[in-house]
This record gives sequence, structure tokens and C-alpha cells, in this order.
Amino acid sequence: MFAQCPTCKSVCYIEVADLRSMHGKIICKHCAIEFDALDSLSEIPAMVPTLSIQYSQSSFLPNELVNFFIRKAKFFWAIGFCICLASLGLQIYYFQSTALAQNTHVRPWLIKLYQSLNHPLPTYKNLLEISVLKGELVHQQDNTLQFTTILVNQASFPQPLPALKLFLVNFSGQIIARRTFYSTDYLPNTNDHLIDSNQSIEISLNIAPVLTPLGGYYFELL
Repeated sequence: MFAQCPTCKSVCYIEVADLRSMHGKIICKHCAIEFDALDSLSEIPAMVPTLSIQYSQSSFLPNELVNFFIRKAKFFWAIGFCICLASLGLQIYYFQSTALAQNTHVRPWLIKLYQSLNHPLPTYKNLLEISVLKGELVHQQDNTLQFTTILVNQASFPQPLPALKLFLVNFSGQIIARRTFYSTDYLPNTNDHLIDSNQSIEISLNIAPVLTPLGGYYFELL
């Protein structure tokens, strides 16, 4: 069957099955205008150039075919959106994963996510949430010094045991000795160098005697 577009006057071949499925409404392949093919339907292409007639397939796009391409386009748009979203998530993870892991509001959610992925979460560390209950420096009978203190993790998450930098000063306040002690120094028999939430750790360190009269001490956590 043949039909003529009322807009561009193109005459092209159309299958009867396509005509039935569209209830006579077809879209012109040349100008994309929808029209009623029944108004100009004919079995003979009067005065139509040979090249304009296609007997192998319909020269008009059925509505079902148009809808098919629209669905395909939406599908690929959705795939592209998901890829972009995944790429954004990877960039956030690469550049902000450590910072997000230190956020007390976000970390509980990250713990669940990383557990489901079987992936280790960056360790939480906030020295401001480690309290010092007491500190004491005592002279021993053998002229050595014994430094003791107690650390308490007040954070809601386990933290790595901090390093401790001890300063010894004379009576003028000048530093006469300093040393940094790590968890392997003050807890050498501990394999897991983490301090759990609300856990307290007692530290005891023996220090060699100093020749200069000792006026005091102070320390800081690293």
C-alpha cells in the first residue's frame, strides 16, 4: 500500500500490518509529521519516482518503532547516569574517605558499609578525646626516674594508642631532656595497639637518671 504525506507530498510504501497496528496513523519518514494514511491510501503509486518506493520495508515509522527508540534512549541515559554517579562516589571515596571516617555522625554508617564490602575502614583518631587522669614523675632509689600516667579513651570508637613525648626541664624551665615513647615502648606485650571506647590504659616508664638538677616535666600526646 502507498500513502502520500499532506505536508511534504512524499509518497512511500507501507506494509499493511504496520497500517493496522497504527490504526491508520503513521509518521512521515521525510518530515516526521503524523497524519492519517487512510486519506490518501492507494495500491498504485501514481507518478512516483522509482527511488522513492521501498518494497523491502516500510517508508514510514510506526509508533511502536518510535516508542522503542525512545525506551532505548531512556535506558542508555539511565546507564550513563549510574556510571556518572558511581564515578562521583569513587572520587569522594578517594579524596574524602579519611576525613569522612573521622566524622562521628558519618562513621557508624561507614562501619556498616565497609563491613558489607569486607573492606577495612580508616582508623578513627582524635587526641582531644583521650583524657589524662594523672601524671607523676618519681625518683627511684637507684637514681632512675619512673613516669606514670593513665590515659582514657572517651571517644565512641576505638583509637590507636598515642605516642607520648616527655620533656624534662630544669628549675629555669629549660628543656634538659626529651624523648618520644610509642605504644611499643610503654606496652611492648600488646599485639593490638588500640584503646577501646571508654577504656583506660596505665603507662609506666623507667627513665635513666639525668645529671642536671630536675625542676619538672611535661608531656604531650602525638
